[in-house]
Amino acid sequence: MAMMWRMSIFRLSSLSTALGYLGGDETILEREPREGVAADRELRASRHDGFWHPMETWRGRMTLERLWDSGKAPWKCW
Repeated sequence: MAMMWRMSIFRLSSLSTALGYLGGDETILEREPREGVAADRELRASRHDGFWHPMETWRGRMTLERLWDSGKAPWKCW
C-alpha cells in the first residue's frame, strides 16, 4: 500500500479564529487560508497507514457507497 499523508489543521481555538483565515467570496480555499494557517504554524502533516478516500465530491461519495454496499468497506471493523 502506498504511504499516505493527510493534512490537518490543529489548535484553531474557536470558530471565529477559523473564520479569520477566510477572506471574501473570491477566496481560493486551497490558497490564502491554507497559507495563513501554515504561516501561523497551525498546519501539520501526519502519516496515515490505514484506508483513506476523499468524500468531498459526488464521485467520492459514490465510490465509498459502492464499497459499503458490496460489503468490502475497508474501514468497517464490526
